[in-house]
Amino acid sequence: MKLKKVECRQFAGLRDKKVEFSDGLNVVYGKNEAGKSTIVEAISNTIFKDAKLGSRSKEDKEFKKLFFPYPNGDFAESFLEIENDGVDLKISKKWSDKNPSSYLEIKGIKISDEKRIKEEILKIFSQGEATYNKLVFQRQRDFKKSIQKIAEDKDIKNSIFEFVSTSTLELDGVSIEDLKANIDNEIKELTNSWDMDREAPLNNRGINNPYVKNVGLILGSYYNKERAKLELEEVIKIEDDRDEVLKRLKELEKEYSVVKRELDELRAFEKDALQRAAIEPKKDRLKAEYDKLIEVQKIWPQYQTKLDDKKKELAVVEENIKNLIKEEEQNLKVKEKEEIEKKLKQVKEKLEQVEDLKKKLDELKEISEQDVRGLEKIKRDIERLENQINLGEFTVSINIKNRKPIYLTKDLEEKSRVEESVQATAKGYAKVETDDFDFEIKLKDFDVEKIREEYIKLKTDYAGILEKFGVKDVDEAREIATKRNKLSVEIVNKKNEIQIVLGEDTIDALEKRLVDIGNVNITRSIDEIRREKMELDNKKITILADIKNIESTLKEWENKYKSFDELFNRLVDIMSEIKMLDKELEKLKPLPEGFTSVMEFNEYLNDIKEKEQNLFGERGKLQQQYYTIELELQNKKSSKDLEEEIKIYEENYKNYLKKAKNLIKLKKLIDETLDDINSNTFDPIVDSFNKYLAYITGNKYKVKDFNESLEFEIGNDASNLSVDLLSTGTYDTVALALKFALIENMFDNETFIVLDDCLVDLDEDRKQKAAELIKEFSKKHQVIFTTCSMDTAKLLEGNLICL
Repeated sequence: MKLKKVECRQFAGLRDKKVEFSDGLNVVYGKNEAGKSTIVEAISNTIFKDAKLGSRSKEDKEFKKLFFPYPNGDFAESFLEIENDGVDLKISKKWSDKNPSSYLEIKGIKISDEKRIKEEILKIFSQGEATYNKLVFQRQRDFKKSIQKIAEDKDIKNSIFEFVSTSTLELDGVSIEDLKANIDNEIKELTNSWDMDREAPLNNRGINNPYVKNVGLILGSYYNKERAKLELEEVIKIEDDRDEVLKRLKELEKEYSVVKRELDELRAFEKDALQRAAIEPKKDRLKAEYDKLIEVQKIWPQYQTKLDDKKKELAVVEENIKNLIKEEEQNLKVKEKEEIEKKLKQVKEKLEQVEDLKKKLDELKEISEQDVRGLEKIKRDIERLENQINLGEFTVSINIKNRKPIYLTKDLEEKSRVEESVQATAKGYAKVETDDFDFEIKLKDFDVEKIREEYIKLKTDYAGILEKFGVKDVDEAREIATKRNKLSVEIVNKKNEIQIVLGEDTIDALEKRLVDIGNVNITRSIDEIRREKMELDNKKITILADIKNIESTLKEWENKYKSFDELFNRLVDIMSEIKMLDKELEKLKPLPEGFTSVMEFNEYLNDIKEKEQNLFGERGKLQQQYYTIELELQNKKSSKDLEEEIKIYEENYKNYLKKAKNLIKLKKLIDETLDDINSNTFDPIVDSFNKYLAYITGNKYKVKDFNESLEFEIGNDASNLSVDLLSTGTYDTVALALKFALIENMFDNETFIVLDDCLVDLDEDRKQKAAELIKEFSKKHQVIFTTCSMDTAKLLEGNLICL
């Protein structure tokens, strides 16, 4: 297989770009951002990427971001021409959200169906998309971790393992890996979402919470069995409901027949009963009126007589009440007379007391409180002057040597003659007078003359007032004034008491009222009179009520019947009507046995009608319910069929379970067998790997410990190194050798490989050897090599394609 041509009609930054390839080595040269890597992406995506893009897929969003023209492009388009075993293939892809398109042309036949295109592509590129993307299309961004990516890719490892296993062991043309895959697929098909250890659905997701996707045959048969069981339960319940409805319907039919027969019998009496229902109430009303009129006719004269008697009785009671009122008034006058006499007596006694008090008042000297206060003031002034003169004290000694008169005045005392030698004590003033001289002693700043003058005047006034009132001192005056005041208050109080007793009356008015009352006597107690009057009042009320009721009844009869004679005429008319109604009733059928009245018959008839209607309606509902259940059962399998189905599902479930267990045992046996036969299956790849590794490293390194996980070390006779510890240049050369070894062993025929500038990090010596290896590899396989270095392009010496 080799590439012939690629056209980037609109892909990333390239538009209408066409590149043709030749056999062997093709070197695509261009500066950075010229589109070399874009061409690699266009080739890969044209082969494997579906034209229809989604709006949610992260992968599709990334594709549009990278390869739709910036900024508003809504599609990308490319074309690829390939030669495979001498047959030309043409692949066209237009990627878009809304208007995608694609076709695959084989031998001139175009295929436009997306599904068929995908199937044919998988046939042509049978190693799978992952193998091609990791081995055939070597992108520059992936080269640094290419060994790791190959080792981690499950699809590549499966392809390699299938290759090495098939080369070792064949089973009737089927590889052991195909057999394992078939067993795995069959086990998965059987056990999807099923827990083999517990023999139950995963996560206990039974029939009430079933899986919708990834349902294996075991789980499917389990669900079918459980659904059938649930359906059987439902059908049995519905059949039971149907049988119950049918049973109730039969019972109801029987009851309905009995009620319908009774109703038909009663309806024969219904017409006459209706007429009877119209006549009998009318007759009953007339009979009731007749009975009432007979009663009125009987008591009308009695009521009239009773009314006359009540009026006479009322007149007697009213006369007795008048007499009691007079008797009560006389008793009240007696009581009033007693009250007046009592008042007058009290007033006279108090007037006599007032006169006695006045006499006592007149006997006392007329000294008022004000007079007493005046005396007390003069006395206080005299004492004040005496206190002023008594501020000090000294002694006056007088020795008489001859008989000449000597006079002594001291303090506020009067001048007196000294008859013999004396020693006198003075408080503030002393004066000795003789015929020859006067000698005066007084306190400093003491105006004795003024004080004496005032003192003499006060003493004179005080003595005059006492003499006027005829008392010896102020205490006696105060005592008289207090007595007079007390007597005056008592007189006023007595007069107030008199006024309280009289109230608004006067003595003259009370005495006149006594004259008016005259002589009256008490017959009995006023309580007895009033009690008797109350009894008569109550009796009067009762009589008046009776009279009113009788008069009202008579008035009502007169308004209704006009007169007693008219009442009799109405009785005759009613009796005539009753007899006519009796004749009409005689013509009607009697009520059925057991009924005493038309009302009772009609009530029972209505009950029977209602019962018949209810039973009829209930019967209709049950019939409808029965038909509904039958219709529902028609759309369901019978319980017998479901029981058979459950047996089949149970058998399927057991068979699938047994088959899954056997396949699991078989898989284990195959795995154990493969462990024994696969110990040397990677030898062809290791040989190719060593061949290319020796070529590119000058026999410096060999592959060591290569295993099925594609893990290995590089070493020589002295030591081994893990791939992770290799230098960048050595790593790149080892990766290139591994790719070539894998492609050489996995692709039987010529194929192509795309290398995107994978020599950029090699030193000159390694680059030279790598270039020679690429040229050697291109002798058998087509190589597309992209580079931005003209020196590298010249070193490779291939078909130069300049962008």
